[in-house]
Amino acid sequence: MLYEFFKRLSTPCPRPAKAVGYLREMIGLEVRHRRCRGSWQPHLQQCRDWIIQAMDDCEKRRKVVVLGSGLLNDVPLKELAQGFGQVVLVDILHMPCVRKAILPFDNVVLDERDVTGFVAPLYNQGPLGAPLRAPDSANMDLEDADLVISLNILSQLAVLPMAYAEKKRLPLVQDIPARLLGAHLEALAGSEGRVCLITEVEYRLCQDGNVIEKLDPLAGTLIPEQLKGRSNRWDWDFAPHPERHAKYDLLHRVEGYLR
Repeated sequence: MLYEFFKRLSTPCPRPAKAVGYLREMIGLEVRHRRCRGSWQPHLQQCRDWIIQAMDDCEKRRKVVVLGSGLLNDVPLKELAQGFGQVVLVDILHMPCVRKAILPFDNVVLDERDVTGFVAPLYNQGPLGAPLRAPDSANMDLEDADLVISLNILSQLAVLPMAYAEKKRLPLVQDIPARLLGAHLEALAGSEGRVCLITEVEYRLCQDGNVIEKLDPLAGTLIPEQLKGRSNRWDWDFAPHPERHAKYDLLHRVEGYLR
């Protein structure tokens, strides 16, 4: 807890992103990865392997954009840097470990942006204003990208904004999650380059291998057929007990698509 507290104090972060909880979430993810490294490793390797397959399919390799680069645990950074003229890592904030990791690669750049375009308006929204609507389109610069990778980010787009809005009692229109996820998928489908989409599609609460409960992290949002050229599926042992519960394991079903 002390580590996380001092990390929040010492890590630079845009004010809206910090207020909505992205710095706290990124630090928590870093700590959880350390605790669950063995359980997470198969999922992380599957992600890296799927991205390398997408790279191998690219005839042109001028530029690759990684949306949701996070802590780079699931990014084959060296292979991408060697395979493309430019690698653009996109996330709402980039932790110090990421800035250090890219130093050996002069063709890797960081793009610090909120891909939803919703976080800053949400942060600036007052509780007495008119209900806030989601932006009409995603905030993603995919121009000239020969490969676009959406990496374990789709299911997370609305989670922290909705939690923040509830905490602050901010008025929102009802379809925010569907609009944020839909805009992201629409931007991917409209990209001229190849697309690699990796996303969680189901959460399963299990005990002794038996499924107790299932949840849909995409809230009914469907992956467009034009993004489903090739597909793969695997499980992510996200929180084996007692990480979150003394008896229950939390598994994420993950799907990868290549177009």
